[in-house]
Amino acid sequence: MEIEEKVCPFCKEQVRITTTPVPVHGGQATLPDPGQVVCLDFGEACRNHPDCAITGLPRMVMAVRLARSGLRPESEWETITGRCNGCGAVTEMEILDDDYAFCTRCGTTNRRVTIRLDDDTFIAMAGTE
Repeated sequence: MEIEEKVCPFCKEQVRITTTPVPVHGGQATLPDPGQVVCLDFGEACRNHPDCAITGLPRMVMAVRLARSGLRPESEWETITGRCNGCGAVTEMEILDDDYAFCTRCGTTNRRVTIRLDDDTFIAMAGTE
């Protein structure tokens, strides 16, 4: 996998960009599906802008691509425990931004709301997007 470095106009720093490998299909497609562009450094600075400065894609598209790609170690994602509306399991979900979390078990992007309780614990509630 080739990784390019580009300067992101939003965060004013070098970011690493790659393209995911082309998926292998056993179907009868005449043209291969292209890989997907993924920013390996998607993070806090990206949350202040609706679109990725490099690809022009909506911020959430880049967040979901990075989460699904598995190219960022799980230890780098902030997680929350909640019930996934895709698979129904109470599981750890990777927080994509203030409104969305990614179920690592089934790959569903869940809309989320976090409620702080009086004892400083949190409850996460999610809905499928």
